[in-house]
Amino acid sequence: LNDQIPPTINPNVWANEPTEINLLHGVWLATSDLDNLRHFVQDFTIRALIPYVEKVVGQLNDSIANKKSVSKSLLGATKRWFNTNKPGVAPQTAVIYTSDSTELQTRKLGDLYFMFGNYNLAFQAYHQSKRDFYADSAWQFYAGSLEMAALAAFMQGTASRKTYDYMEEAISTYLTVCRLPQFATRATILSMECLKTAQLYIDAAKQLTRMTNEDADLRSA
Repeated sequence: LNDQIPPTINPNVWANEPTEINLLHGVWLATSDLDNLRHFVQDFTIRALIPYVEKVVGQLNDSIANKKSVSKSLLGATKRWFNTNKPGVAPQTAVIYTSDSTELQTRKLGDLYFMFGNYNLAFQAYHQSKRDFYADSAWQFYAGSLEMAALAAFMQGTASRKTYDYMEEAISTYLTVCRLPQFATRATILSMECLKTAQLYIDAAKQLTRMTNEDADLRSA
């Protein structure tokens, strides 16, 4: 068994793995097979995937526009009037949205724009959704929209001090309000790359230092 394991792999780690770990996949594919696969992916993308996404985007835009034109219920309006919207520790009963709620549809719209590289429209959708989530005190959703808004601004090359602050607030909300350090860690790693690109090394260092915790050795390391 050891003769079949490359010297760069620790045999103690891979002792229970199959012996064919060096088996190469696709070695019997001819050039024509590779061309057919490329053509299939291209045809699928152009003829099926993009038209489907365009259809979904249109449906989401129509649905959001129609729902915004309808007045909010008295309960929803009262909630917004009397809610202080000051983030504290998230309550045990978090806000629950239905799949067709305007807030989640706006967030989904932003995700579709982001995945297909339309970062300007993605930023607008995330910016709107963060305002809606803030009004509902849905702090986990709010932090997620802040995080994605910051990334959308970074990807389109319009990142600024304001969008860096979006990511900072997202990290703080994950940590202190939602009690989700794993989400805060993810956001910190992404934020670090954005800050490094902007040569804001001190800010990146401060965010990394904040993630150290005596109860989480791996995250601290």
